[in-house]
Formats: sequence, C-alpha cells, structure tokens
Amino acid sequence: MRLLLTGASGFFGRNLQDRIRRDRDGGQPNDGTHGAIEVHTTTRKPGDASREGHVHHLDLMDHHSIGTLIESVGPTHLCHLAWLGPEHRDRYRSPDNHRWADASRVLFEAFRDGGGERLVHLGSCIEYGNRAPGVRVETQPLDPDTAYGEAKAALAETVTDLVGDGLSAAVARPFFCYGPHEQEERLVPSLILALADGRTIDLTEGRQVRDFLDVRDIVAALLTLLRTPAATGAFNIGAGTGVTVRSIAEHLGSIAGRPELLNFGGRPEGADSAPEIVADIGRITAFTDWEPSITLEQGLEHATGWWLTSRGGAPLS
Repeated sequence: MRLLLTGASGFFGRNLQDRIRRDRDGGQPNDGTHGAIEVHTTTRKPGDASREGHVHHLDLMDHHSIGTLIESVGPTHLCHLAWLGPEHRDRYRSPDNHRWADASRVLFEAFRDGGGERLVHLGSCIEYGNRAPGVRVETQPLDPDTAYGEAKAALAETVTDLVGDGLSAAVARPFFCYGPHEQEERLVPSLILALADGRTIDLTEGRQVRDFLDVRDIVAALLTLLRTPAATGAFNIGAGTGVTVRSIAEHLGSIAGRPELLNFGGRPEGADSAPEIVADIGRITAFTDWEPSITLEQGLEHATGWWLTSRGGAPLS
C-alpha cells in the first residue's frame, strides 16, 4: 500500500500515523493484503514534518500542484483528512468550506486518473444536520444546516460518483471523538486541564446525548476501510450508543477527584443543539471486521493521562 495522507498534522492525521507506527514497531503486518504501508503526507508549512514516511510540501488549493504530486508519488491509496484548520474559528459557517470541497474534487479526480485503487474521505456526522432524528443511519437523507455540513455532504456525492474503473471509495463519518492531539479548547481536553488547574468550570445542564468514541478506535476504522475495497459508500463511525454530555464531565471530575469544580447550569444551552446525536454503526460492522474496542471509561482515563503529561504540547515524536 502506497498511502497518500492529507491532513497529517491534524487530530485524526497524527493519531492515524501513531497507529501505523505502532503496528510497524510492534512487528505486526499493518495491512494483510498489501503488506507494509509506505506513507506519503502533505503539509502547507515548511518544517511541519510528519512522523511517518515522505513529506510533500504543497498547498492543496493549488490545483496544478495536486496533479504533480499524484504523478510523482503514484499512490495506490488515498486517505483525505485535510480541511479547515483550527485557525478558522467559525469553521462551521466559513465560506472556505466550499473552496475545500472544490480542491478535494480536484484531488480525487487526479487520484483516479493516476490509477488510484482505494479512496477514503473523512466526512462528518454534521452532514445529517440537527433536524435529523436521534439515531443517524447512512440511508437517511442528508440535511446539513451549516456550510461545513453542506460542503462535506456535496463531496460525499462526488466520492460516490467516482467509484468504478478500478477505483473503490468510502466516506467515513465519525461522530463525537476525543483523545491525544485534540484541540485544547474542545470539551474533553478543556475539562481535563481546567480540573487539573483547580478551576471551577461553568457548564450547561449537559442533558444533550452524544455518541463519543476514542480517536484510537476511529483511526482503526479508517485503516480498516482503507484495507476493505468492497466497502463502498458512507459509513458511520461511533460507539453506537449515546451518553449525556453531563456524564462525560462527571467521569472526568471523578478521575480528577474534583467533581465539585463542575458547575452544571452555569451556562445557557445552545439554541441550535440537537437533543440527541447517535450513530447507527450496523453498516460498518456488517461490511468490515471493525467494531469499537475502547470503553468510555478507558478512553477518558487514557485521554486524561495524555493531557496531563503533555499539557497540550506533546511533541510529534
């Protein structure tokens, strides 16, 4: 497998490389069909080196450079994780989402025309929108209500249209995730660090139900989809069960031994927040041998240990 990985320095990209490296260093074949994985990554920033494989410096918005990259690398597999970075504070509503969708189409078409065999694109549960019923199933109509969701949903259609002539493709739709390398201001790391600092945290009542899964399970699903060419179309990736946001905070408060720092009701509820967002994972477990393996308790314990060790500044090595 000659893998081209975009978004290698992001949350999913770093964890995917961690998984590939662990498989390699542990002496386990990291792909039963293709043998070892030769990794090629892209980055826009000089000096932003990947931990795995060959680094290619280019801007994916430069359509010409995409074709040059595909021609020089000749990837058999593409895992497309790149999208708006953390510098976009209003990433769900930014018009740049549609620019990323356009650039992604150019990348996918170049990959297909260059003889690519397997494409896995990172979609999102946001494609279903907030108006959908609690459990999201891949067969239900998409109803995105943000620019981010609209762009991702449109790109999912492009992926479906590209299948054929030697190319198979899948859209991975992760739900709510946490773990190493996450942005520090997101729910789990922000709670871990505030609790460690002894700061009182104002929260909503936390009654909304969400499907949370450790990022290590999510990247395992991405690798499984890369290795399973018969699995085409969209695949939800989640725990398959919902928990309240309040229970996440309570778990972390218990781990830290400071539950009194959690001030539930100290913040108002969001106006556009759906009461329940949970993944139906029947499709991915039917098409592949993947299933969630890390419990919520195990995942939050691991995340706490990682964040307390790194304090948000873990090195790439």
